[in-house]
Amino acid sequence: MNTNDPWKRLANAASRHRTEPDTPAEMPFGFDTRVLAHLQPPRRVAAELLGRLAFGAIPVAAALLMACWITVRPDTHAKLALADPTALADEVFAEEAVEP
Repeated sequence: MNTNDPWKRLANAASRHRTEPDTPAEMPFGFDTRVLAHLQPPRRVAAELLGRLAFGAIPVAAALLMACWITVRPDTHAKLALADPTALADEVFAEEAVEP
C-alpha cells in the first residue's frame, strides 16, 4: 500500500477538517456584485457590423439621391404634355422611330 498517494492524503485531510454546524457557508461581502459586474452579454459581431454599415450608408444614400434628383430634374411641362393619351402615343412612337 502506497502511503505517499496524494489523493489519499487529500481525502484524509478533508475528513479531519471539521466545521462547526452553527456557521453557515456564506459568500464574502460583495462577491456576488463583483461576479455580476464582470458578467457581460455575448457580443453579436454580425449584428453590430450590419448596424454600423447601415448607419454609415444613410448619408451616402441621401447624397446619391440628391445628386440624382438635381441631375435629372423632372420637367413639369413634359408631365402635363404626357397626360394627354395622344401626346403620349406620339412621344412613344417618336422615340421608337429614332432608334435604329
